Amino acid sequence: MGDSMTMVSGIKASEVSAIADALLNRYQENKKRPEKNVDYYDIVINELLLNIPLDAKSFGLRAISEPDNKEELAQLVYQSLICCVTTLNDVSIVVPFDSQIDKQSIFNFAEGSSIDIVISLPEDPNKEGAFDAYCNLLKAYTELWAKNQSSIQLYPTTGYIQYLMGKMVGYTATTITNDDFMQSEFTDSLSIDQMNKIKWMLDEVIEKHLGEDIRSLMGLTVQAIKDKREEAYLSSHQYLIDEVDMIAPVPDLVRVLAETTTLDLADSLGYLFELSRSFFNKADKYFSRDGQSYPIGLLSTLVISVFGDKDALLQRWTDIASLLHHNQKDELSNSSVKPNTQLMFVANALSIEPVLLAKAAADVAFLIEQALITFEILPGKGVDKKNDDTTIPLVEV
Repeated sequence: MGDSMTMVSGIKASEVSAIADALLNRYQENKKRPEKNVDYYDIVINELLLNIPLDAKSFGLRAISEPDNKEELAQLVYQSLICCVTTLNDVSIVVPFDSQIDKQSIFNFAEGSSIDIVISLPEDPNKEGAFDAYCNLLKAYTELWAKNQSSIQLYPTTGYIQYLMGKMVGYTATTITNDDFMQSEFTDSLSIDQMNKIKWMLDEVIEKHLGEDIRSLMGLTVQAIKDKREEAYLSSHQYLIDEVDMIAPVPDLVRVLAETTTLDLADSLGYLFELSRSFFNKADKYFSRDGQSYPIGLLSTLVISVFGDKDALLQRWTDIASLLHHNQKDELSNSSVKPNTQLMFVANALSIEPVLLAKAAADVAFLIEQALITFEILPGKGVDKKNDDTTIPLVEV
């Protein structure tokens, strides 16, 4: 969490996506990239968070459980955190004071991904049992953190240890912290007695598990932390490569792009996403003003006119679909269908495995089909560009 930053707290992931879209549209209009000066904190994941606002300095996602298992972190939170780590260095998981999610699993995931942990106070620390529950949870996470000599930040524990380290080297601070986040979220929310109880508890845990090693533990170099962040970035980058079939609606087209360029799979995925986002953002820019809507009828007429009439267009689509192995990816994978002669020729010319090229062609056919459905030339429901869960995530590489 940064000092003297603007904080946006407690909103839903769907609201964050709307903010991201608005900032991207504004940037495309004025070509001025917004300053990264906003801490998005305690974000509630009601959908997969794919789009990170351009002004985001840090992100904190609330730890919520699976509906049918209070001890398991929701998969949506896992996936959203991975998307955040791919784009930002400062990412945290916010654990509510009354969380029942398995602490070891959260800590292991955070440690392995260089994600910080925040133990959030109850809204009313004076409510019966609330403050004691918070202290017990903070103590448990602090013990995990200390036993593992972790390099991630655990709030408010590491903030307090930084204060202690200052005292150990002779610096007497006028306040426990000069971090705006720590001040507003912890120090200002507690009474003196409550603050003292937390300090005594943390002193006991630190002495028990760290003792004389505290100086070397808290003297971790900035380079070591940077190395850890880089390792997490590469891990998330690799996740996108490993899970391309789950993330991308046209995974084999992504693979062919990677095969025929210098891009790897993650970069190819991001490149195709940027192309699709650019198209939709431009369309939204001009057709969402003053209540205007997409001129589907006009676009349909223009497309049909190129082929003479609708029957001629549909016949041409049938020919193209056959050529591109439309809806035959499974058959191509199990070799019950072989790539046609035309694609074999192209595959040999490009030095690409013919089955991969044929499956990529089927991806292109899928995109054409979606366009024809959108133009109301073919029946069916097209892919919703705003709600489709298979949208390619934005990847900064």
